[in-house]
Amino acid sequence: MGLKGKRRGSCLESDRLPPAQFLTAGLVSLLLSACLVGCARLIPNQILLPNESGEKGPDTGGVGLAAQIAILGGDGQSGFPNHLAESNLKVHVTDSDGKSVSGARVVWVATSGGGKLGGYTGGGTETSTTGSDGIAEMPLVLGDHLSGHVDTSDGNGQNSVTATLDGTSLSVTFTANSTVCEGSNLDPTRLGTQDGTINVVTDGEPTTPYYICNAEQLNLISSASSYMGKNFKLGRSIDLGGVNVNMIGDLSSVGRFTGTFNGNGYELRNLSLSASASTNNVALFRYTGDVAKILNVNISTLGVSAGASSNVAVLVAECLGGRFHLS
Repeated sequence: MGLKGKRRGSCLESDRLPPAQFLTAGLVSLLLSACLVGCARLIPNQILLPNESGEKGPDTGGVGLAAQIAILGGDGQSGFPNHLAESNLKVHVTDSDGKSVSGARVVWVATSGGGKLGGYTGGGTETSTTGSDGIAEMPLVLGDHLSGHVDTSDGNGQNSVTATLDGTSLSVTFTANSTVCEGSNLDPTRLGTQDGTINVVTDGEPTTPYYICNAEQLNLISSASSYMGKNFKLGRSIDLGGVNVNMIGDLSSVGRFTGTFNGNGYELRNLSLSASASTNNVALFRYTGDVAKILNVNISTLGVSAGASSNVAVLVAECLGGRFHLS
């Protein structure tokens, strides 16, 4: 049965349906239509998919929200301290079905070892975003935190880096070793090291110190005046048993030691010094200047052979000031 009504202006009033009810039903219909059109304009062609916690977010092209992070490359490598690791750290971010997720933010944190993220000017925390392949990566400059490894003979310092999917508790951990006394990094005949793979050269400057890995290298310090103002670090504990160690610094040929010698917390074991009866000032560092720094050195089992009138010390015999720390 049709509705009968009459026009009043531009509105139709039913003689079967009360005007208030008619307007209410029409308004509901109008609002519903407007909502559907508006929603379609706001999120065209998007589906709402739940993640593991039940929350919903947009998904494009059939790929869900980031739900998994995995190490793709750069884990377990070794390299020289204060230099870029050969390979960037890489992670792969996927949804719950294993599909690559682009645009996912990854937070990287260097948790131990003193490494720098993002390059030489980087810091301990950096971020990166996955590409269309779901991969995010981060350069790592290996740290130089070798101290505290007195009982470790290989001269390794472990760097640890965590990569966390931003806004979640999903994370992975990378490890990399700072290595100064192994393989191609070790040349017992000279000071300064070079690794053909990553072209590392040390020249005794503050950021590229000479690493001492054996008795031969320790004895080279006293061989030239050009070494007296340089920077040195122990790369591992050294057993000096049976070795006649050359004292460092004099007042004639090479001059006083004015550089920095950092023991890095390692040990010089079975140190033996010998001098003639007429030699005065006997110690590992015989003469030092006013800007010399000798730090974090552990010496165990010291033997000295010298004349009765000699000034004998363990670390420094004669200094013009400086900074020293012996344990």
